[in-house]
Amino acid sequence: MCEKTLPEIEELPEKREEENFPDRIFPALFLLLLLFCIPGKLLFSLTQYRQETLFSTSALAAFSIAFIFFARTGHWKRIRELFSRKCFLYPFLLLFLLPFLQMGTLSNSLGPENFFLPYFYLFLPLFSCIYGDSFRKKLPVIFAWTAGILFLITFCGTFSNKYYYHIIYGIPGNRNWNAALLLALSPFLLYFLFTFLRKKFHLSLLKSIFILLIPLAMVLYTLYHTGSLGTIVSIAGGCIFFLPAMLPAASLRKKTFLILCFLCILLAGLLFLSREKILPYLYKSGSAAERVELFSSAVTVLWKDTPIQGNTFAGIEEILSGNRSTNYFLVLNPAIRSPHPHNHMLYMMLGWGLVGGLIFWGIFLVLVPVIKSYFFLISEKGRYEEKLLFLSLVLLLTHAQIDLVLEVLPTGAITLLLLGLCWEKSFSGGKNCGNETFQRSGMGRIFCYIAGSCFLFFGVFLAGKQIAVMTLKEKLYSTGKPLPDKEQKKYIQSLAFLAPENPTLLYDLMLLSLRQHDPRTALFLAGLIEKGATPNYARTHSAKAHAFLMLGNVDASLEEFAKDAQQYPTAILPIYNMMQIAERNNKKQLLPLLKKEFEERIHILRLTKEEFSSMLKNPVNELMPWRYSDGDNYGNWKTRFAK
Repeated sequence: MCEKTLPEIEELPEKREEENFPDRIFPALFLLLLLFCIPGKLLFSLTQYRQETLFSTSALAAFSIAFIFFARTGHWKRIRELFSRKCFLYPFLLLFLLPFLQMGTLSNSLGPENFFLPYFYLFLPLFSCIYGDSFRKKLPVIFAWTAGILFLITFCGTFSNKYYYHIIYGIPGNRNWNAALLLALSPFLLYFLFTFLRKKFHLSLLKSIFILLIPLAMVLYTLYHTGSLGTIVSIAGGCIFFLPAMLPAASLRKKTFLILCFLCILLAGLLFLSREKILPYLYKSGSAAERVELFSSAVTVLWKDTPIQGNTFAGIEEILSGNRSTNYFLVLNPAIRSPHPHNHMLYMMLGWGLVGGLIFWGIFLVLVPVIKSYFFLISEKGRYEEKLLFLSLVLLLTHAQIDLVLEVLPTGAITLLLLGLCWEKSFSGGKNCGNETFQRSGMGRIFCYIAGSCFLFFGVFLAGKQIAVMTLKEKLYSTGKPLPDKEQKKYIQSLAFLAPENPTLLYDLMLLSLRQHDPRTALFLAGLIEKGATPNYARTHSAKAHAFLMLGNVDASLEEFAKDAQQYPTAILPIYNMMQIAERNNKKQLLPLLKKEFEERIHILRLTKEEFSSMLKNPVNELMPWRYSDGDNYGNWKTRFAK
């Protein structure tokens, strides 16, 4: 009586023709590039070496465009059909041209890599859509094997005190992003283990499920150790889509899905109406409070600052950092930088503008492709692997609403590849257009090969530049002791020449120059930062102030400290440094105003004399003074601002 079985896993009903060489090689090559995009983290380097990304999102976008141009003639039938639909063509052209329109409104330069960043969100799904048949075959197998390896390493790493955090942060380098990656891949691991038990050992349904409880428990244990609340939210979102798809009757699946959606909307409305009661509970968690403050700042900026054309993706950090409220700096662990609002919908709207963001999320992401593809799947039996691919997409998109998993690799690339499979179903009716008759002229083929070669060269150029930067950084930092002045300057100038648009690299080099008592080089690097998309990056003004002070330029130093104090409304050290400079340089007329500001900031942070003395000895944690008392960071922070 226990021999009831699930319906046998059947192949898709349509008979697919064997893939030719381009169909196999380009998707496989792209997945190989994605696999090796973070070589240090891929090999789980457990040292303190800073692991770098080998291929940026801009490089992957260039490679995807190149492979689109190299597509065989049959696939251009799908491209023509896709762009023959006005509901796809006009929004795509608008988002394609928007970066060029934004260039006319920017006073600072972006650099080719930052300029190319938006096309990561357009051309990766297009590439996956064109080669949909090949990706649909390869992705489930690759995801299953990758999930098995990652979960095994992460599960074992949870028992290690020495390597625990290296393992938990995983390939993406962040515990929340790693949780999103592991959760998105885990269904394929469990599915293939289940089919292996059923087909290889001919076990009954109940026996297979019972054995599967062991790896399921390991998966849940591993996800628990990542400590990501986004995992719970993602699982809830996945259940809304996935559970109805597993019901036997098509009509029952649709009704159940609509009921669940109605309940979610009702719950969201109740939460919004009860927000004044809920917010105090959210503020008991530092990460939740930080997100609430950034959401609020992002919405304010969206309406106030360029809502139509946006601010470019590279400039989002600049506008967010200048609009953070004082409350943001009173959460448990306030970040010095705010590169994104922890919500990808807001991130898109800030980068592409309100119209562009709504177009992407509405036409290209949610309303058309995802919902339409979902109704395709729930109206058909079988197709379990396709349903799991869709489930992974929903899990990642849900997590993207509280963290920016689409911005980083490999989660961003995986999400967009899965989105492309939805484009194929939604905008081309799910038909295999690759074998239909379509002819390109000789000149058309030549143009495609030339254009593809140019984009391939551009992707290789970006990757080669990144490899050169990684190599120079390794030489600069690997010795563990200061290099001779001439040699250090040579490395710094070479890195600044290779990556003048990378503020993180320039900022690190600027701090290194200050530690080596080289203020002129520090100011040169600060000048490059100010010419880029984020002129107020991190504590650049504080670093410039110290550099000017080393050179004896007191007025310039005071000006930069004032800018730093304005950017960080709870920072005390810039005001304290200005007071010291004013006393020592006959500028005592500034002291009354500075002392008043100093006392106000001391009062805001509830800072004691002992904590301020500790801050002067260890200024690294200036924005988190509660770390200096009794070692109980959370308890002290929780009671510090209680009314």
